[in-house]
Formats: sequence, structure tokens, C-alpha cells
Amino acid sequence: NNSIHKSWVCVLLLKVYFRKGKVLHDAGFLGDALQLFLQCLALDEDFAPAKLEVEKVIRLPTVTLPASFPTTQVFLQMPVRLLG
Repeated sequence: NNSIHKSWVCVLLLKVYFRKGKVLHDAGFLGDALQLFLQCLALDEDFAPAKLEVEKVIRLPTVTLPASFPTTQVFLQMPVRLLG
């Protein structure tokens, strides 16, 4: 089934993006990691591990976010498609 294949591909991509994001985060590439965690949320807006990692990154004192970037609380509650 085509829908089963698409679902399986989404799950696989979600895992790949998340793991790659974790590796980049641990290596200090916070912007790249954040982008991958946001990709996870674009695939599944309820993926709690990615939400947690995004929250960790944007709360770091060394990360400078644009003034237009929503606060953590607002960010985690808004639909991912609005961020894109």
C-alpha cells in the first residue's frame, strides 16, 4: 500500500532527523541541530523528544535568536506549519 509506505518513510525520516540533530547538538552545532529538530516537528508536531530538544536549545544562554522568534511557551504550542 502506498499510504503504508509513506507512513513508514515518515517514521524513518523522523528517527534520522532526530538522531542527526542529537549528534550535531552534542558536537556544538546548535543552529543545525535546531533545524533538524524542527524538521522532526514538521513531520510529527506531537513528537515530544524533538519538542524537548528545541526547548533545550532555545533556552541556552549562548544561543541568540531573532527578535521575531516566539518564546518557548508560545513556540511549543503553535502549529509547526506556521513556523516554516
